[in-house]
Amino acid sequence: MVARLPAPPPDMTDPGFARTRSPLAMFEGITTGNLDALMPPFGNSLTEAERWSLVAYVTTLSTPQEQIDLGQTVYA
Repeated sequence: MVARLPAPPPDMTDPGFARTRSPLAMFEGITTGNLDALMPPFGNSLTEAERWSLVAYVTTLSTPQEQIDLGQTVYA
């Protein structure tokens, strides 16, 4: 019997992929995990605030630098 390897992890820097996941879906994925894809659940090891912070960080990975620069200009 040949062991089946999981698919490679998604490219969180790809804006196209990022648009397919809502923040709530990412939060739920982080909380419950996906053992078939070797993603452990973090619901018991990270607080709710830490999991939302992780969602916010992962969201920034797919944000183009030009958009970040524009946001900094607007904020300033």
